[in-house]
Amino acid sequence: MNYNEQKNPIGFMGNLTPYYGVREMGEHAYNLIIGAALAWGFFLCYLLLGYMRQNLMMFLYRADADTLKGLSIGVLIGYFVFALGGSALVRTRNLGLCIIGYHMVVLSMGFLLAIAAALYEPALVTRAALLTGIVALSMMVVSSIFPMAFASMGSGLGIALLTSLIVELVATFLFHVRTDFMDWVVLVIMSLYVGFDWVRANSIQRTATNAIGAATALFVDVANIFIRILSILARSKRRD
Repeated sequence: MNYNEQKNPIGFMGNLTPYYGVREMGEHAYNLIIGAALAWGFFLCYLLLGYMRQNLMMFLYRADADTLKGLSIGVLIGYFVFALGGSALVRTRNLGLCIIGYHMVVLSMGFLLAIAAALYEPALVTRAALLTGIVALSMMVVSSIFPMAFASMGSGLGIALLTSLIVELVATFLFHVRTDFMDWVVLVIMSLYVGFDWVRANSIQRTATNAIGAATALFVDVANIFIRILSILARSKRRD
């Protein structure tokens, strides 16, 4: 393959930009690294959920309002610092830094996932996890069958997701309006993102750093799908 060097890759997945002079690994080894990284990331989330389920409710029961407010702000700041710092490290071409960055993204997002999931019944969380797996795997299969269709979705999906989040934030915090339907909108967008990121991951050089970058993008996609499905299921159960 003839790749042109791009010295200034941009974007969250900038390290996936093809560059010249790097030896590729086999397809099976490349996909194995992606799968192993994802499995490890979800296992860490499972451990975090177990810890949160045991300790979160006790803490919420004992903490006062000021403590909870301060903790919420601290958690959000920590999340953005770790997530953004991790995504920056994932963009590098150094394997060690990529691995560190992946763990920073996984642990920051996994911490929020664990807090959210700990508030629901285990059966509901398990159901949401199974549905999430079905959606993600289905989108990988579909995108493998129609790669060109998904490859062209990048900018459109980004604009759609940003618009959806802005609408959701404005409606919730400025107008105090429920936006339950936005769970479905974001679910569809993130499902398409799985297909897009899977096609992209398999369209560039098969290197270890690219595999970690691909796993990071897919982890973020799947985590967002899980949150939306969990929210939809919980709301449906309350109505029943």
